[in-house]
Amino acid sequence: MRQSDSTLSEILTKIGNGERLGAEQIALTESRFRSRSWCKVNVPATVRLFHRNHDVDAYNNNNAFIPEFENIADDKM
Repeated sequence: MRQSDSTLSEILTKIGNGERLGAEQIALTESRFRSRSWCKVNVPATVRLFHRNHDVDAYNNNNAFIPEFENIADDKM
């Protein structure tokens, strides 16, 4: 993994290995948290990570199929 930020790399490695984070690592991670309403406004197309398939299905069922554009075709023969 190429990470210019060694702190972030260490945090991600620990998370991936299931290791406990230190207090400073938890504080840094939590300082990046944003509310759902903030994300909807500022980063609507961001990648979302879910822990359980049930949560993925719930998100997809509620959000993924909302049409962004309405296309109306007028076919003529």
